[in-house]
Amino acid sequence: MVRTNTTRIISSVIAALLMICAIAGSMGGRSMRSYAAESYRTWRQYDDRWGDIMLGSYSWANVRGSGCLVTSLAMLAVHTGCKTEDNFNPGVLANDLKSVGAFNQWAGLASWASIPKVLPEMSVVWEPDKYSGYWGNISWSTKVSMLKSFMNAGYWPIVNSNTHHWVMIEGIIGDTVYMIDPASDSIKLYDEYGNVNRTDTNDFDYILVKSRIKPDLAHFTEPTITTKPPQPSYEPSIDIFIRTMPVKTEFEYGEPLDLTGGYAQVTFVDPYNGQTSLLAEPMNGGANSYGVDTSAYDPYTPGEYTIKLYAYNDYVSTETTFTVTVLEPEKEYYCSAESADVYSMPGGSRLSITLRKGDSFTVNRTRDGYGHILSGDFDGWVSLSSLTLAPERNVHAGDINGDGYLNFVDISLLNDFLVQPEHKYDGISSLLSAEKEAADVNGDGIIDSGDVISLFNLIG
Repeated sequence: MVRTNTTRIISSVIAALLMICAIAGSMGGRSMRSYAAESYRTWRQYDDRWGDIMLGSYSWANVRGSGCLVTSLAMLAVHTGCKTEDNFNPGVLANDLKSVGAFNQWAGLASWASIPKVLPEMSVVWEPDKYSGYWGNISWSTKVSMLKSFMNAGYWPIVNSNTHHWVMIEGIIGDTVYMIDPASDSIKLYDEYGNVNRTDTNDFDYILVKSRIKPDLAHFTEPTITTKPPQPSYEPSIDIFIRTMPVKTEFEYGEPLDLTGGYAQVTFVDPYNGQTSLLAEPMNGGANSYGVDTSAYDPYTPGEYTIKLYAYNDYVSTETTFTVTVLEPEKEYYCSAESADVYSMPGGSRLSITLRKGDSFTVNRTRDGYGHILSGDFDGWVSLSSLTLAPERNVHAGDINGDGYLNFVDISLLNDFLVQPEHKYDGISSLLSAEKEAADVNGDGIIDSGDVISLFNLIG
């Protein structure tokens, strides 16, 4: 998704943002149930009175897991005099929005127009180039200036505080931005979430709301919040499970790591709200509920590498690992011993295949003193002590042995290659690749009797 997208994609983006509000309690926000229900400032999306109200069709698509935006709008409605606490709360707003078909199956708002249907005094302003949109990788002071200008113009900002959690902005004093957070008792935006910067534009950074009462920064004073600390009911834990391994776990020398096809799922127990299972997400980028550490991977150093998946919340952390392999670059060897046996694996059982002196082939990986032969006829390993790495050499047509002369030695080698015995398997040759290149004397891409004639002519 790019910044130039229009309002047609707004609901799908907000759906994704609301879906991962569940992670506010596991990856950044502090999940607390409200025990002081007498003030809208203490409303929390996790409150038992409305937390289980379903907004969409998935198990996580309720107010508890995806209701940070709904709760922020409910608090703003009371804060600006549209509603009172006597007969209104986030649960009432959620049900009212459901009654007008406001939510899609992922708990996202299908249209901003749903809000004034149930809150006529409020409307979300969607003008990306002027108001709601993205602020990306800018300084905290610049963001504060933007928020001040919005509020002085009569708009209430609702800010995406840490890329996946919405909070309502109440006022600003100096460079301190005060919020009402549907997931914690903290009131200072920067102290709680820091200056979260990013360069992508996949999610909105803020939205602006017009309401019955406009912000008044000139007379705003720091609020005082008193809440009764909640008591934990569950032992906190967090786990991450690999549901599907990546399509590839072996990579050629120099090949970039690709974890496509791999999926992992995070399940956590919040001490105040119990167990939540998040959706399985891909390893190959884009996961919100867990991180992937691939820093150890080096495509130019053969061997095994540990890929780490990790997840955490405010209470505990966890990780799980799996290994991938970088294969060695393919190299050409020839048998320098009189003969060499081929084995099923390093130190394993012997195959009914014997290499003879001068046989050449490609080795695509080594292990424990053995080299793996690249062949379409068998899967075998041979001791490196019986092999010699093929030397680099300049190639001249007809000079098969590379001694700088064209003579009957070259004709003999060419003849041996053409009449090599039946024991030669796929990938096994009596000539090295440079020798075969030189044996194609007439350059037609085929080594046959025509090259013998051409070599005779060169010698003659």
